[in-house]
Amino acid sequence: MPAKTAITDASSAIILCKAGLHASLAAIYDIVLSESVYREITSGSQTGAQEYRWMAERGQIRVQSDPALRERPGMAGLDSGESSAILLFYAGQGDFLITDDGRAARYCRKSGIPFINALLFPVVLQLAGLWDDAASRRAMAEILETGRYSSRVVAFARECGKQDIGFALP
Repeated sequence: MPAKTAITDASSAIILCKAGLHASLAAIYDIVLSESVYREITSGSQTGAQEYRWMAERGQIRVQSDPALRERPGMAGLDSGESSAILLFYAGQGDFLITDDGRAARYCRKSGIPFINALLFPVVLQLAGLWDDAASRRAMAEILETGRYSSRVVAFARECGKQDIGFALP
């Protein structure tokens, strides 16, 4: 079993699936999804729905019940998936979060919750020595086709190092 546990929200899970990185994510982390996030990404026929259903059936990801506690100070305005992911972190269900939601990222930053976004996952793979620079940049380009990132977030992803995201290294 992977050494670190990552709790992901729906937007990140979908982006990583569209970029073909969901299997790599599950290979290096113990992935936890709240029930709310799992329902959101597996409902209907949206991108990744079937893949995540299969991953759950095969035990490649874990689906945890939504925490009973619904909100903490400062969480107003977060969607149920982001809220439940953050509350799972507070409940000790993960080492860090993966979120591409701006409000959730701001909350994590203010609250000291370690997090990355989908765009940083290829950087993690490179910094861990699992990918070379070219593979990381190709994957980042795939993610940029799907996700919406500010120029500041993209610049950080291109320049960050172990000191910035070492907590997410496998």
